[in-house]
Amino acid sequence: MTSAQVHEATQKDQLGIYEVNAKTTSILRRTYRPTLAALQSKERLMPQQTRLVALLKDRVVGTVEYRFVDDRLHFLGLGVHPEHQCREVARHLIKALEAIGQEAGARCLSAYTVRQTGNVKIFEQLGFTAVSEEQDHTLVSDIHPTLTDVYLEKPIPLDDSRPM
Repeated sequence: MTSAQVHEATQKDQLGIYEVNAKTTSILRRTYRPTLAALQSKERLMPQQTRLVALLKDRVVGTVEYRFVDDRLHFLGLGVHPEHQCREVARHLIKALEAIGQEAGARCLSAYTVRQTGNVKIFEQLGFTAVSEEQDHTLVSDIHPTLTDVYLEKPIPLDDSRPM
């Protein structure tokens, strides 16, 4: 498997980002969708994020957004094109986030995921630990009576080469 190249998204990456997001969102929508109230408040509540993309042979195959929150680097929207899942693309994106967090002195990476998607297990395989869970009232599902938000963290190793 060739290593995915990860960099901050540029205008040139927008079509690929759209394709990855459309594919991954359509899969998630089989499990859940946001309520109208959640959609209306999202823009207001979300500060500006930075986006990374993962490329294989100049094709965007993965994407993630992040921002710093207190002493952690929080990410959301981690998605890998279905044709490229199980090929270490998510791991390359996580490693890039760790490097950014390490450079900034962040304590950990953090994220939320919906338990019913099966993604908790994937994040645990990437080194994350579930810290807390609670019922999510901003999402609805046609197949699950309730949905559970899981908050996860992964410690960022200290950079021994940084001056104290």
